Amino acid sequence: MLILNLVAKRDLAGEDFVLCLLIITVILLYPVTGYIEQAKKDTLIRNAEEICTYISEIADENIDSANDLAPPYLETLSESLRAEILITDKSGYIVFASSQSDKAGSMIPEHLISGIQNGSYFTHSNLKGFYDKDYYVAITPITSGDGNTLGYTVIAQH
Repeated sequence: MLILNLVAKRDLAGEDFVLCLLIITVILLYPVTGYIEQAKKDTLIRNAEEICTYISEIADENIDSANDLAPPYLETLSESLRAEILITDKSGYIVFASSQSDKAGSMIPEHLISGIQNGSYFTHSNLKGFYDKDYYVAITPITSGDGNTLGYTVIAQH
């Protein structure tokens, strides 16, 4: 309140006034950044879960069988989200990578698989060097009708 009172009275010199405005801006923007991060998390996880549902419906217990049917849908979704989409088998081997990706045929980091055994995983990082810069990343398991893990959906977005 002291800052607001001083600003209202205009008792601050030019530099002090700018500093006070900067402090007020930071204080007001902090909750907004948390909201943006939460919204991105919710959106990416929701999209990853939708992809998992789609893949599990067409996979028939074998993630490789979905590779022939899923690419057009996944490419369209990747373009609309402006995100990289990866589909892996249960060991983390990437069986599908959207055209925005150069990760096809590689493995996602092993520590990610152990972190997502019980639900979705979200982070903002480069995944210990998997990416060259930080991405918002959501990873969700693809499960069969009887609950077996068939693979994982990874969505990475700037």
